[in-house]
Amino acid sequence: MFQAFADNLAGGIITTIVPLPVELTTFVGKWNNATTDLSCTTATEKNSSYFAVERSTGGETAFQAVG
Repeated sequence: MFQAFADNLAGGIITTIVPLPVELTTFVGKWNNATTDLSCTTATEKNSSYFAVERSTGGETAFQAVG
């Protein structure tokens, strides 16, 4: 998880790959009573002020922030 993909797709091909300013060391998801608990640990963070968790139901559905 060291790269982020831009959402500007041209014919289904990702046109931009940008390195993330964060180096993840762990990323864990656990099912907990009909919800999912996510946790992560970073080794380094450069110029980052927050994290946003997003989801998409697939296909052409846009990603939406959920946490």
